[in-house]
Amino acid sequence: MTKVELYALGTSTTLESNKSLQEIKTFLNTHLKLEISEEKSGIHHAKEGTAFLGYVVQNHTSAHKVTVHSKVFTRVGAAVRRSMKERIQLRIPERKLSEFCHRKGFGDYEKAKPSCNPIWLEVDDEEILLGYNAEMRGIANYYALAAGAKRRLNKLMYLAEGSFLQTLAGKHESTTSKTASKLRQGRDLIVTTRTKDGKTRSYKLFKLRNWKPSPPKDDVDTQPTKGTYLRSTRSSLQQRLEANVCEFCGKEGGCFEVHHVRKLKDVKGKEGWKQIMIARRRKTMVLCNECHDKLHAGKLSYRPKEF
Repeated sequence: MTKVELYALGTSTTLESNKSLQEIKTFLNTHLKLEISEEKSGIHHAKEGTAFLGYVVQNHTSAHKVTVHSKVFTRVGAAVRRSMKERIQLRIPERKLSEFCHRKGFGDYEKAKPSCNPIWLEVDDEEILLGYNAEMRGIANYYALAAGAKRRLNKLMYLAEGSFLQTLAGKHESTTSKTASKLRQGRDLIVTTRTKDGKTRSYKLFKLRNWKPSPPKDDVDTQPTKGTYLRSTRSSLQQRLEANVCEFCGKEGGCFEVHHVRKLKDVKGKEGWKQIMIARRRKTMVLCNECHDKLHAGKLSYRPKEF
């Protein structure tokens, strides 16, 4: 039986929470044949938060809200009004950043003191920079979903940069300040090397100010276009017309029309009807009157219905 971890956040009473947890355990065990990992599962108050996949999931009151006698108010100009909403946020735990800093040899996280990483002393300068970039960019991308990610990662990135400079200084038997002056170009630290054909190549150290997290997608819950049309065994246009079925919405009976394109290679886009024609490799498509009118009006849905 597979073990799973169960986390619950809420503000209800302990009795209600335990009752709900027991019902969930029973359902998972009885219907899904899943066993709860007791040592990693539990109930936590939303304000205290809980650890999940390296993040802390926690209830948060924004900075423009004030609390009076355990009641939350939102400030609107000089006045305040009662607010009933708090937001669930993903936060970066300091403990994880400290462990990462120690594991990668960046230095002492608690004292904010960078240190040289001896494992990089035997490789080229550009390899050292690319190695640090990989570590810095990797953890930044992992915590991109957290609230205030750049602000919370600043200390770790400072230690990584200091560790990089100390490592290069140790390799070339120089000082950190001299190494920084040598590599600094504007606000960036750049390592320049020369290739075999005499060309120069530059490598820039990763900086949070140049890092742009991927924007959240609005359509993450959108169902994908289902290829139900591929189940059809009809090939000729006459057979498809005689079937009296719209090849997009699945409507049966009524009046049907044939949409025709000049060249299949001209059909490009994410619209559902275009994907159907591309998948079937057909320049024709049997549609009901409603779908055909919507297609020419540019309003045909992206998701065809099953039939």
